[in-house]
Amino acid sequence: MGEETRGHGDAGTRGRDAELSTPLADQLSAPNLLRSLASATCPACGHAKEYHKSLCLDCYRYLSPDRQHALYQRIDHGYDRAMLEALKVLGAKRFILPRAAQWGMWEGKREGTNEH
Repeated sequence: MGEETRGHGDAGTRGRDAELSTPLADQLSAPNLLRSLASATCPACGHAKEYHKSLCLDCYRYLSPDRQHALYQRIDHGYDRAMLEALKVLGAKRFILPRAAQWGMWEGKREGTNEH
């Protein structure tokens, strides 16, 4: 039996390869995944989350234990697929990235300043 989709998302019945070619999947690049992990914004719902966590507690708890466990894979070893599947179950239409001020460190800037 499959999981129900939270919200208005569409988990769909396509194969895994087709799922990875969706616009949502295109947003899950390694730099975007790292920015999300380093932020305090849940990429599924936009609410606050802990730094270095994939999702906020509400979104995380909505997932099955298997999907929760899959989010502990390395970025280059299945994390992108696990995040895509989690976002689809949660009904996310897009991958919410943090505001630029939150991830200025990726640009070599300190938050709230123009210093490098």
